[in-house]
Amino acid sequence: MDMNEIGQRLHDLRVEKGLSIDDIQARTKIQKRYLINIEQGEFDQLPGEFYVRAFIKQYIQALGYDSKEFFCNC
Repeated sequence: MDMNEIGQRLHDLRVEKGLSIDDIQARTKIQKRYLINIEQGEFDQLPGEFYVRAFIKQYIQALGYDSKEFFCNC
């Protein structure tokens, strides 16, 4: 799975669960603009590679999944 697919999958799961970007922001404390960047695959807009991984992991958890489950069900 490439990075764009990760963002699209996170978006699709969020919408499927009826959650808004604001809901995810409240659950993760990640700035809304970064969440939008993740969903759009604009990882170069995040503050660094460490944050990309950390933010994706937090986003996955906010949706109620763990990383293994998220990546194995693609």
